[in-house]
Amino acid sequence: MKKRLLTLGCVILTCICSFAQQANGNNETDAETVLCMLNEGDNLWIGTKRGLVKLNKTTGERLFFDQSDGLPQTTVAALAMNEHGEIWASSKECIISKFNGTGFETLKPIVSPTSQNYALTVDKNNKLWYGALAAYTTGHETGEGEIQRWQLPPSRFSANSVSSHLWTTVNGEEILYIGGNIFMNYLLKFDGNNLTPILKGQIPSPVSKLLQGQEGGIWIATDSGGLLYYAADGTITSYNTSNSDLPANNIYDIQRDHEGNYWLACGCSLVKYDGQQFTTYPTDQIKDDGYNIITHVLPDTDGTIWIGTKRQGLFNFSQGEFTAVNIENPSSISDSPITHSTDIDIQATSSTLLCTAPNAVKLEVYTMDAIKAGEARFVDGEAKVKVNKAPAMYLYIVTYPDGRRESGKVRVSEE
Repeated sequence: MKKRLLTLGCVILTCICSFAQQANGNNETDAETVLCMLNEGDNLWIGTKRGLVKLNKTTGERLFFDQSDGLPQTTVAALAMNEHGEIWASSKECIISKFNGTGFETLKPIVSPTSQNYALTVDKNNKLWYGALAAYTTGHETGEGEIQRWQLPPSRFSANSVSSHLWTTVNGEEILYIGGNIFMNYLLKFDGNNLTPILKGQIPSPVSKLLQGQEGGIWIATDSGGLLYYAADGTITSYNTSNSDLPANNIYDIQRDHEGNYWLACGCSLVKYDGQQFTTYPTDQIKDDGYNIITHVLPDTDGTIWIGTKRQGLFNFSQGEFTAVNIENPSSISDSPITHSTDIDIQATSSTLLCTAPNAVKLEVYTMDAIKAGEARFVDGEAKVKVNKAPAMYLYIVTYPDGRRESGKVRVSEE
C-alpha cells in the first residue's frame, strides 16, 4: 500500500452527543481505538485495530503501517523498544514483528491463535518477553530467535489475557511480575525458573497495569478496584473512591513523568497523583458514553501527556488544554468496502455537505487525496460540514454506534 505522509491538523474537539440512547451494541470504532503507545524521540508510535501509526510530534506528519508492510495482523496490541532502538510490535494473538526501518519482519506464531496479548517488555539483557492466554508466558531472545515457554497456573477464566509485565530487581535478583484478567485477584512472580502466585485475595479486580514505584514498590492499577501500592516491605496501600479523591475505581493505565508525578487513565478522566493528592483534570471532550474510556496515558519530556481512548482516538494534554489528534488513515477508509443505505440523504450545496441519517453518530468528510476536510456529530439525525474548496468532489463516511460505516462520494457545489 502506498503510504501517505499527512500534515497533522490538531483539532479541539467540540461537545459530542451521547451515544447511550442510540447505541445498539458496545463495539468501538476500530480506527478510534488506541491499544498501545510508544515514545521514540520525535516520534510517537500508536497501535490501533487498523494498524500502526508513526506520528512525528514536531512536524505532525503521520506514517501508516498495516499488513502490506509486514505486520502479521491489522491489530497492534503492544509495543516495546530495546536499548538498541529496535521497535517490536505484537498482535493481539501474540505474533511478534520487528521494525526494519521501512516495514516489519514477522516471527512465526508461537502460541495458539486464540491467545490474547497486551504486554510486551524488554529486560536489561535485551530479551523480549510477551504474554499469552491461558497456557504460556514466552520469552524471545531478540536477534537470536530462541523461544522459551512457562506453563501458567490454571484459570477459571478461559477467554482473558495478560495485560501487563514489570521487570524489576529485588535484592539483586531479576524478577518479572505478570498481571492480567486471567489472574483476577493475584500477580505472578517469575524469578527466571519458577512462576509463583503472590498477593492472592489482596487485589480486588483484574490488573490493568503494573509500574515500578520510586521507593522500590509496585503500583498496581485495576480495572474496577482502584489503585494499589505494593511496598518493598510487603505492605499494601489501597486508593479508591471511598478513601481518596479518585473520580472512579477504573484505572486502566499509570505512568510517571520526569518530575515524579503519576498520571492515571481513570475511566474517562485524566488524573495526576503527586504523592500527596489526586487531581482530576475535567474535560467535555473525552466523553463518557457508557463505552468510552481512556485506555493509555504517556507523559512526554516537554510536559505533554499523550492520551489514548477507546472510542475517540488520540489526545494530548498540555498547559491545561486537551487537543484531539487525528491518527486515522484515510486510505484505509477509502479502500474499505463502500456500503450505502437508503436511510442516508446527502445534500451538497453552498460549500456545505448536509447529511441526514437516523441513528448515526458521526459524519467525516475527506478530499479525494485523503486530507480530512471536516467532521461533525449528528444531532437529531443531522450533521453538517462546511468545506473550504468548492466545487470539488469529496469522500464522506457515516459512522454508527456499533462501529459500522457507510461511505460514498459527493460533489459539493459553490451555490
